[in-house]
Order: sequence, then structure tokens, then C-alpha cells
Amino acid sequence: MRCDLYAQTVTLYRLEEDTVRRTVLRGVHWQRGRRALPETSGTCTGAMMLLVIPAAAGEYGQDYLLDPGDRVCDGEGPILTVSDWPGFVPAADRRVAVVEYVTPFTLGGRVHHVEAGAWWNTSGSGAKGLTR
Repeated sequence: MRCDLYAQTVTLYRLEEDTVRRTVLRGVHWQRGRRALPETSGTCTGAMMLLVIPAAAGEYGQDYLLDPGDRVCDGEGPILTVSDWPGFVPAADRRVAVVEYVTPFTLGGRVHHVEAGAWWNTSGSGAKGLTR
């Protein structure tokens, strides 16, 4: 049995002045799940997302851009207008995540892969709400 870690497709969305830039990337790893952080008052739980984009899927900064606040949709997502942007959030569409961090990893002076992720709790607070 062959298991290909980079076998998924995602759509990246970036709000620009008067448009929403949409970029479909194939050959990535997209993972969604639950995260829990023990607290003295109980366990704080929330959703999490990890996206790993290998260099083979596209050149970071050239073929695609990705920053905190950008949106990611599992699979090939819809075309959006600027008026669609405020409603294109995880609470409205379970396929969507709002990026909270982006980290390019280099090897030999070149970007080897990019990791992006997010986590949030039911109140909507993000990474800061699940970290100390």
C-alpha cells in the first residue's frame, strides 16, 4: 500500500484592494483536527489546522502568497468576491480555515516547504487563546 503525504488539494484566498485572489494548490498536506490544552479550570479545546506546502507544489512568493489572515479551503474552493469575504469563515463553512501563522522552512538556502496553521476555540479566539 502506498501512502502519499502530499496528495491533497487546497484553495488559498487573499483579500486584495478590490478583489479576492484565489490560488489552487495540488500536492499538499492538509490536516484538520482537535487540540486540547489542560487548564486548572478544565481543558480548553478547539479546532486546529495544519497545511504543509512542499516546494514541488509551487514556489512561495512567486506561485502563491500566504500570510496570517488569509483563508484556506479544503479542495478546490469557490470563486469569491470582496463582498463574500466577511462570510467566508470557519463558522460558516467547515472546509475553511483562517491562517494564523506561516513559516517557510529552508534547506540549502532554498525554501523546502511552507507550514501554515491555525487553532481556535468555540468562542472564536485563536492561537493566543490556547497558549500561555
